[in-house]
Amino acid sequence: MHMPLMPRWREGRRMRPRRRRRLKAIAVLPTLLTLGNLICGFAAIHFCLRAMYTLGAGVTPDFRLTLNNPYLEMWFPTHLAIGAGLIFLGMFFDMFDGWAARATQRTGDFGGQLDSLADVVTFGVAPALLVIAVVTSAVPPAELTMSPLASHWGGRIAWVCAALYAACAALRLARFNVENEHAEQAHMSFRGLPSPGAAALLASLVILHETMGPLPGRWLVRSLPFWTGAAGLLMVSRIPYIHFANAFLRGRRSLLHVMLIIAVLGLFIASPALTSVAVLIGYVLSGPALWVWRRSRRAARPVIEAPRALAPQSPRPGDH
Repeated sequence: MHMPLMPRWREGRRMRPRRRRRLKAIAVLPTLLTLGNLICGFAAIHFCLRAMYTLGAGVTPDFRLTLNNPYLEMWFPTHLAIGAGLIFLGMFFDMFDGWAARATQRTGDFGGQLDSLADVVTFGVAPALLVIAVVTSAVPPAELTMSPLASHWGGRIAWVCAALYAACAALRLARFNVENEHAEQAHMSFRGLPSPGAAALLASLVILHETMGPLPGRWLVRSLPFWTGAAGLLMVSRIPYIHFANAFLRGRRSLLHVMLIIAVLGLFIASPALTSVAVLIGYVLSGPALWVWRRSRRAARPVIEAPRALAPQSPRPGDH
């Protein structure tokens, strides 16, 4: 017995490829701000390569002109310091593109995907390359070489920490894309260290190293791989972190709160690099510290057992 043949119109309908969705319009201002973040990351990588080229060419520090401006070179004396400053500039673009998208009610999947792609470059790849460039330029090759095939174990560990950071940043941003909600209330806190905070920590350590003397800078550069690996692991953790801007700048606060912010700004004007490192290390460590404190309080809280329900008693003889 032969099976009935499928009608040709239904067969053709099934074989016809499904039309793909086309993106017809995008939000202009948030997209431009996100691309500004991406360009800052690209420029930071460019200045990392400039620093490595200067090191390989054997140029003396007296001829390492960066911005040809004495005031700007006081803040960014080297190409690596400029690259770290561009990461901070990318943070401002990243902060304002999300705000612009929510303020204009133009949030969507395209903006979220583009934002994460830009963040991978600016807050994932660029900080890792900064760490590699700083360690390579500060430590003599005879003592330490940054490479996965280096003969010294320290060079291999330092390179693995930088690669681990870049991979964790990509995983953190991919997880954020899957779990992201467009509502404003969903952006009041974070699960895991946010990638801009991790990148800001490494960038501030690089700027501090470039403005310090040779002896303290030598100790600082040897601790960079530790901070790099720790920041990467904290990004993929589930440890809760507060939203820095919303926690300290949003809403009504007490006068003491405002005076504390003014004091921090005064310290930043007096010593911007050291103040930035202190504030960012405090923020990075605040997540694990609060997590341990909450766990200890929960473990020390006494368990109150619910009272047992009394079983109904059978009436005794003679009771009415």
